[in-house]
Amino acid sequence: MVYTPDVDVSYLKPKLLFGKQVGTYYIDNMMMEEHTRPEITSDPVTTATRDEAYSYQLVFNGQGTFSVETDPASSWLSIDQNGLLSGTPTTVGDVEVTVTFTDGYTIDTQTFTLVVSSPVSVDTPGSASLKLFPNPATEQVFLENLRTGQTVRITDITGKELFKTVATGNLMQVETRQWSNGIYFVILGEHEQVRKLVIR
Repeated sequence: MVYTPDVDVSYLKPKLLFGKQVGTYYIDNMMMEEHTRPEITSDPVTTATRDEAYSYQLVFNGQGTFSVETDPASSWLSIDQNGLLSGTPTTVGDVEVTVTFTDGYTIDTQTFTLVVSSPVSVDTPGSASLKLFPNPATEQVFLENLRTGQTVRITDITGKELFKTVATGNLMQVETRQWSNGIYFVILGEHEQVRKLVIR
């Protein structure tokens, strides 16, 4: 919509921004043009697996340009101008991600923690790898083949940490009856081993 005002607004500086219930308008050379401010509306994908492709397609309103910053700096992650955040992580760990969407006048940002884990491996009988039983679990789960002093964490599928402790022996029991049905991840040390745990 383009509107030429009846009153003299030449004293206003170009690109002066003011709000209106039906939208945001810029005044430039005595013209008013309706504008939809940039806004990110989607929830981020917060988990990734080392050496496997990661992608998160942002859903957004308005027009503008995208950029991404990470802490620590991660050259593998990039975003295109269609709002597709993608890449293949090469190391495990937590990455703080900030996506910026701007049209030059207004800015919207989305910040989240991306948890990069080691590939979930299959237990091999007779190996020293982490064992979970029963799995699926209901009220409790046992973790076997732990090392004394090893950090044990359990997160949900969004990366939220629900349990953390230090192993005091080879075997550990974890109460799960208070957790919702779904998929969880058991993480040993600094992502040395990762196992998928199902709660039903």
